[in-house]
Amino acid sequence: MKTLTTTYRFPFVVLEGGDGSGKTSIRQRIFRRLRDSGTVALSTITTSWLLPDATELITKAKYAGMQFAPERIVAAYVMDKEEFTRQQLLKQLPSRPCIVDRFILSDIANNEVIFGIGGEAMIEAYRRSEVLEPDVIIWLDTPPEIAMDRLSKRSGRQRHPWEHLQQQRGLYAAFENLLRENPLQLQSRVVRLDNAGSVASTLEQLEGLVIEPLLRTLQQ
Repeated sequence: MKTLTTTYRFPFVVLEGGDGSGKTSIRQRIFRRLRDSGTVALSTITTSWLLPDATELITKAKYAGMQFAPERIVAAYVMDKEEFTRQQLLKQLPSRPCIVDRFILSDIANNEVIFGIGGEAMIEAYRRSEVLEPDVIIWLDTPPEIAMDRLSKRSGRQRHPWEHLQQQRGLYAAFENLLRENPLQLQSRVVRLDNAGSVASTLEQLEGLVIEPLLRTLQQ
């Protein structure tokens, strides 16, 4: 994986967690707080969709249930993140922070649960890649039962095949293992937000553990 000196560049922050953990809301909250302080970050979602071939394979495999060889799925995800690193992160970080909803840990955990691809395959592929390592990983620690309850209350959307309790438990366990064992040997600062309680509690943790340190870094 690629690392960059922190001199003359801004922080790269990613949010990780299962479905229904509130990543999008937290990303938007960070964006607004930084914007209100005078810094407009790049705030974006998981996959970059910058490579048509990789995009086609990922969407067909994940959302249409089409079968592909595991090595092709792994390659598509890694190439997508490498292109995102080249076309977005390396160009944006010299001038502003980047906040990304899902990144490499989500790829590894989701592909293990959804496609049955062992984590070792994606871990090794990412180790050899040119994907940029995050400065901060925000882990939205949301028990699967709570996440499923939140998903059930979302209106106007079709439930994905993996949005069931058994799969969400598998995702939660995969995330926990990745963060505990750190097989990628990431140097990223990991911030755990206990997301089992109220929204106010989660936002209070976010403010103290993430936003205030970010603002101090930006003021230096």
